[in-house]
Amino acid sequence: MGFIGIVMNFKDYTQLKLNGRHFNGDEIIAYCNASKSNNLKMLGDFITEWLSPETTMKLQTSGSTGTPKIITVEKNQML
Repeated sequence: MGFIGIVMNFKDYTQLKLNGRHFNGDEIIAYCNASKSNNLKMLGDFITEWLSPETTMKLQTSGSTGTPKIITVEKNQML
């Protein structure tokens, strides 16, 4: 698999770049969902949630120090 990187425009979160190719939100989600790669499908799921109108996301901690937990994080804290 090639390099996966995402560049997000801070103001509107719609400028996405994957493997050197620029996409809008809908295009990259379709690209990821059409892939045979589970990693790209998970990326598509993440971007779908990221681009939703909600201001928060639910994430799961790693559980490295105990039981994994679901936490709610403000999207602007993730930039």
